[in-house]
Amino acid sequence: MILTPPNIAVLFITSPWRVQKRRLLDHNTQLSGLKSRLENAEAECRRLTKLHENAER
Repeated sequence: MILTPPNIAVLFITSPWRVQKRRLLDHNTQLSGLKSRLENAEAECRRLTKLHENAER
């Protein structure tokens, strides 16, 4: 709550734009986490493939 010069209380309500921006940031964070997990899984797959190939020799 902010008091304006004539002492009128003004409430700042979260705008739909700010809510949308927050949701977008949350989704971007989730996507970033998923991308990281995918990259880790791909690296683990490559590691296991090499291990398997070396075991066959």
